[in-house]
This record gives sequence, structure tokens and C-alpha cells, in this order.
Amino acid sequence: MPEEAKTKKKLENEQALIQLIESIEQQTGYEAVREFRFHGSRKWRFDLAWPAVGIALEIDGGVWSRGRHVRPLGYLKDVEKLNAANLMHWHVFRTDWQSVKNGEALKLMLDALGGCHATEEL
Repeated sequence: MPEEAKTKKKLENEQALIQLIESIEQQTGYEAVREFRFHGSRKWRFDLAWPAVGIALEIDGGVWSRGRHVRPLGYLKDVEKLNAANLMHWHVFRTDWQSVKNGEALKLMLDALGGCHATEEL
């Protein structure tokens, strides 16, 4: 993909992500934390997290272009990260950029956050 097209796609993704975050905050009152480091000894981060309720969202890129998340080593590293998060009582949802852009991720996260009540951070 030419550099100009990559830049345009990154900008579109960023705009869609900002819109997702703002919509969730407006509708639930929960503020998202971007690039939230959830593990004390590993450098793992969630793309978006709502620490007060233990919910996170991972947005996988490159699903259709053999990106990191669908190649064997990347997939296995994701499994390790998500299993560790589950052991720490996080509820981690996964989506892709298409779902962020078309509103499916918004519906998913509104459903996930809808029944939550703020508690002490994990």
C-alpha cells in the first residue's frame, strides 16, 4: 500500500476511534483510557480500557491483509495476553477497524458497559 494511502487510512482510523470514545462517554459516562497498561510486569496494553469496571477493547488491524494478529506468532502472543487479562478478571472484547467505523463496536461496548457499575480499579 502506498505511503499516502497508509497515512489516509491511519487518519480515518483515528477519527473513527475518537468518535467511538466520545459516543461511549456521552452515552455511559465512562471515560476510556487509551493504551492502558494492565499488567504489572509485562508491557501489555489494551487499545481502550475502562479500568473502573474492568472492561477493555482490543482493535485488531490487518485482519484481511495478513496482519500481525492473524499470523501464527502474533496470534499466539495475543492468546497469552488475553488469557493473562482474563486471569486478572478483565472482560476483553475484540473487534476490527471495520466494526469501529460501521458502528458495530459502539453497540458492543454500549452493551458491555450498560450494566456496569464503577468499582475499585483492578
